[in-house]
Amino acid sequence: MVYEPERIPATSLVTTNPDKKINQYVQRRVLHTKHGSSTIMLCRDSNVEDREVVVKAVKRLSIQDKSKMFKKSYVAARRNDPPSSEQSVQKEISILKACRHASHVQLLEVIDDPSQDSVFIAMEYLCGGQIQWEYQGKPTLTIEQSRRIVRDVVLGLEYLHYHGIIHRDIKPANLVWSEDRSYVKIIDYGISHYSSNFVQVSRPHTRPQMDPLRNCTFFKDQDLLKMRGTGFFYAPEVIWLPKDTPSPSTSSDTIEPSCETPAIRPPVTKSVDVWCLAVTLYCFLFGHFPFHPTKKRHNQYALNKLILDNDWEVDETMGADAVLTGGRRHPPQTPSVIGLLDQMLQKDPSKRISIVELKRHPWILQGIEDVDGWTWNTSPATYYMHPGYRWLRQLLYRLFSRTYGW
Repeated sequence: MVYEPERIPATSLVTTNPDKKINQYVQRRVLHTKHGSSTIMLCRDSNVEDREVVVKAVKRLSIQDKSKMFKKSYVAARRNDPPSSEQSVQKEISILKACRHASHVQLLEVIDDPSQDSVFIAMEYLCGGQIQWEYQGKPTLTIEQSRRIVRDVVLGLEYLHYHGIIHRDIKPANLVWSEDRSYVKIIDYGISHYSSNFVQVSRPHTRPQMDPLRNCTFFKDQDLLKMRGTGFFYAPEVIWLPKDTPSPSTSSDTIEPSCETPAIRPPVTKSVDVWCLAVTLYCFLFGHFPFHPTKKRHNQYALNKLILDNDWEVDETMGADAVLTGGRRHPPQTPSVIGLLDQMLQKDPSKRISIVELKRHPWILQGIEDVDGWTWNTSPATYYMHPGYRWLRQLLYRLFSRTYGW
């Protein structure tokens, strides 16, 4: 479901008091802190009865920004540029403003007071919490629960990709349950990227909610070359290394390649999200990561080499319901989730299944009675059609469905 665009309040004055109150938001507890650069708090909105919200406070100057400011070369080159931390938060806000979709956490308000050292982002609170996918190395989700979660994420990514946005950090920790656990939403757009080169059609750019993306000048495609994301979920193109790159640690020299990776670094594209979602799905099914170095040589380089060079394996059973996997090899045309993982975990992103193709995969569609109707009604393209054409198409679809039993 795509929401109608609405005006997101932007407040330029922050009032605080000793009771840990930021404007109308009364802090209840800290949910998470990140390297001293941001703090995520659960707050009560005193203007709306019984409403809890999440407020993310992001420092304008990170520790790295402060250290750079002492370097003369940096000061000379970046005299007129905002600090990188402030650029990051402005990019995140612009993406949040564009994400008017049921599979994405909704932005409520931005509090940006130049006199404060932090920018405050108020968002909806999903009290179901993060997805808990393993207990003592065993999966805790059933196959059907995993399917429903992945289906929600696919719809969210389809919306992002349609508008030229890559999330870049899809993982269980960034998927949050609703209170009744009937659906999940995607959160955390801190390293997400927008590029007009990724937009599927030009039509979305005429919509008001795309204005923040168009007007944000901090999105630069060369930023995609930076290693961003979470270690176990890195796609091969993010951590690509030339052949025969010397190892910084002899402890990882014994890793033998069992899978071919591209000889030339592939571009980082929307396929990154497909890889991250595949690793996430694998975690749901098996309760552990597809690529994991032994404790003896557990370092980031060893993990990267495994992701780049090695194939993945499956356990005998999958899911909390212990369904037999049938082994690693499944024909691509079968509705098997193992076959789907094989299409998603391709080292070469050009061979990886796309989100649009993934949405039509038999395993994703299993349990949906009206496949064509669901595919049509959940498509971002539907929202941009003229209302009259949209109504006519739905009428014709219902007519033919009754006549021919579609």
